[in-house]
Amino acid sequence: PSAAPTRAPTRAPSFSPSAAPSDAPTSSPTTCPDFISQKGNVYETIDGVDEVLNVSQMVRSTFINFTADPYSGEQHEFSQVAEKINDPLPYCAPDSGGCNYVCSNSAACLDADIDCRSVHGCTLVCSLDFSCDGLLFVASSEDPFYNTSAPTTVNATTPAPVIASNTSASPTLSPTFSPTLEPTLSPLQPRNTSIHIECAEDACQGMLIYITEVSSAHIHCVGTRACKDMEIHLEEISSYNNSNTTITCYEEEACMGMKIFADGRYTRLKMYAHSSGVVLNNTFGWSFDDDTITCDLHSKYVQYVFEDDNVLEGLVRAEYASGLLPCEDLVVQCKDPEDDSSANCTMKYQFASEQSLDNAGRTTYSQSRCVYLLLADTINLQCE
Repeated sequence: PSAAPTRAPTRAPSFSPSAAPSDAPTSSPTTCPDFISQKGNVYETIDGVDEVLNVSQMVRSTFINFTADPYSGEQHEFSQVAEKINDPLPYCAPDSGGCNYVCSNSAACLDADIDCRSVHGCTLVCSLDFSCDGLLFVASSEDPFYNTSAPTTVNATTPAPVIASNTSASPTLSPTFSPTLEPTLSPLQPRNTSIHIECAEDACQGMLIYITEVSSAHIHCVGTRACKDMEIHLEEISSYNNSNTTITCYEEEACMGMKIFADGRYTRLKMYAHSSGVVLNNTFGWSFDDDTITCDLHSKYVQYVFEDDNVLEGLVRAEYASGLLPCEDLVVQCKDPEDDSSANCTMKYQFASEQSLDNAGRTTYSQSRCVYLLLADTINLQCE
């Protein structure tokens, strides 16, 4: 054997440890698995990370620039303080390519009127405080929803007589088919009239909206008190398009005091935060399957620690700044205009029991001390 080791041991470590730990780890270890829903929801492990809503993108997704091809419509912008106060804004005629209205300064369109009759539709953007307060917005396409006013006729010429293969036979005395006796109707032409309204903080308080016979309508209430005390009337929409009418409230008290009157179940109210005093009267009621009202159940998670005296309701309420849940105490009315009968219900939340979650912790999640719960997996909405 060699008399000495081939090399001497190092007298010092080959490198020094870092002088100080990093400020934060590059990523957190997964401490809790995702709860496997008994409702059949399937989703990737995301470690309880809440989905951050891209509100700007959601709002702009329904905006149409009517000044661009193929519409060649009109742009009307009012950028001076109180520029059109108590005045009608330019009329959007039926043959217009559509109109974009912008009220971009304080009180620019305060108590003004908009009359949108274009078959293509209109947009309204109210971007500063009081810019559209008290505004009256009326939208209706004057053309029928289906164009059957101009029937088409069959271009039928008299066919030549049919000669039998046997030359001794006489030609037929009449053609083998006759033209149709009645004209056919032209194919159904669905209207493509679109309405888009967006309101920033304090921008559309007390606005009055009437929308009739359009194919889609989207109202976005973005900031606090954006649509405070707004009154919305939606008529002859739901029976023709299958669900393309939405009112969306993105922030706390964005829609406080809002009243919605619709003629069917397809008008959808989307609540991402709580607003007090909201009433939806759609003559139908609340339908979970039709998403009549959605309550932000699919973007937030809570961490539940097994057998740790958790109160699930408290964990859920902590997800919202005010502690109030998006659809809490929202009133749904089902007034029937035919017989003046009515019924009301109020939206309530029912939470999964802590005992059932703790039982799951002893069985399915015995290797973990906690789980991430998607709100939709632990809450049942009720209207009672």
